[in-house]
Amino acid sequence: MTSPKVITGMAFLLLVGLVLSYGLGGIWFGSTTASIFGSLKAYQTYEIFGIFKIPWVNVDFFTVGIPKLLSFNFAFFGGSYEFFRYLAYVFSIGVVWGIVGLAIGVIGNFWSKR
Repeated sequence: MTSPKVITGMAFLLLVGLVLSYGLGGIWFGSTTASIFGSLKAYQTYEIFGIFKIPWVNVDFFTVGIPKLLSFNFAFFGGSYEFFRYLAYVFSIGVVWGIVGLAIGVIGNFWSKR
């Protein structure tokens, strides 16, 4: 089952991988990287008619954040080290199936109440 600890661990792997990748490439964090980490927030506040704000689920977490966490697209995995990227996909498979199992449980509980 995917828990917050697993997602946090994957985010830590993403951060360490990006720091190493950018360090090897001679660049540092920019607005693109900031937007990636911004998409990892679980919720976001939305303004309603300019009157008040409500917290709601961040859709970018599922469309941008999770795929970026699971891709392991780092510069040091190029060339003959590409094999290690595929080994890291084992973690991705576990996270994806954990999320799928969680979603199936939520949908099942939702439909059983009706």
